[in-house]
Amino acid sequence: MELLEITKEELLEPWFDHLATVFENTPRSYFVRHYQNDTTRDFKAIQVLYDTQANTIASTLKVYLREVYVNGSKVKMGGIGEVSTKVQYRGKGLAKVLLQHALDFMKAQHIQISTLLTGKAAPLYASMGWVHNTRFLSKQSLSLREFDSFVSNFSIQNTDFSNEEQIGQLKEIHERFSIQFNGPVVRDIEYWKKWIQSESSLAGNFSFVMFDQNAPPHKLIAYLCVIWSPNFDGIKVKDFAVDLTHNMEDRREEVLRELISHSLKQTQPSKEILAQKESDVVSIVWPTPIARKIFPAVPVEIEKQEGFMYRFVDENPNSIVDLIQHGDNELTSRHLFWDIDKF
Repeated sequence: MELLEITKEELLEPWFDHLATVFENTPRSYFVRHYQNDTTRDFKAIQVLYDTQANTIASTLKVYLREVYVNGSKVKMGGIGEVSTKVQYRGKGLAKVLLQHALDFMKAQHIQISTLLTGKAAPLYASMGWVHNTRFLSKQSLSLREFDSFVSNFSIQNTDFSNEEQIGQLKEIHERFSIQFNGPVVRDIEYWKKWIQSESSLAGNFSFVMFDQNAPPHKLIAYLCVIWSPNFDGIKVKDFAVDLTHNMEDRREEVLRELISHSLKQTQPSKEILAQKESDVVSIVWPTPIARKIFPAVPVEIEKQEGFMYRFVDENPNSIVDLIQHGDNELTSRHLFWDIDKF
């Protein structure tokens, strides 16, 4: 078994083929899309164990090079993704070998923390120092009649990722909003134009921006990306930000209600579903730290997602739980990672 680095674009094709083979329920285009839209991609971040006798990739992973907000600062983060071993090579410790190489790579890049999202493989990552950090989601039921009671001072449009001024404003408000939490990905302009545009344009996803009609022209004050969930009559919030510098502190609920109302009434899937519903109540699922700020009085159902794991690259991994979450409960947690940034 030989440890290889992908050094040429043409070598990516067998890598994509390997991923599509191992993740048989995930289309090959998913991995191609994530690679092409990764604005910080680096060949050296793709670790490959190659069986030279069988002339095939046995196991691989990729380190996603990101920055995230932690305690009001930008911290270099290495995201672990595409961890995959062909069936015939499993049980030989190949993933552990690659994870150790990934840690060595991250140390050389002066990366401070690492994160990943997993399910059944959690014991593997725990044995290598990654620690569970709960992500809390809130499900809230809202009446459409409540939305109709607002007299709107807002203008809402589909997000225009080709508009340089709009994307620049999006970057600014998202940074000011996200820096309150621990875990959101730091986004530069290119990341907005490539990764965010691509992920928000997938089937069933809808992205909107809001302008205040009483503010200076073209002043963007909020942004929302949602997806209709096939499991219930409602939406999941994949991304959200509101401008906290534009006298919006006391208007966040009004802003989000207006954005939700627009997404419910203007998108084709929602119109078809709502036309068949006897009730005017819809559900919204989104990160609990946001729900606490926007709709604190609305009852919630809490879902705990245990698949997020973090570790310090150099330091004691166990101390990262308090750093990221600020308490392992839904009332104090500041852990926020938007679905649109998942890798």
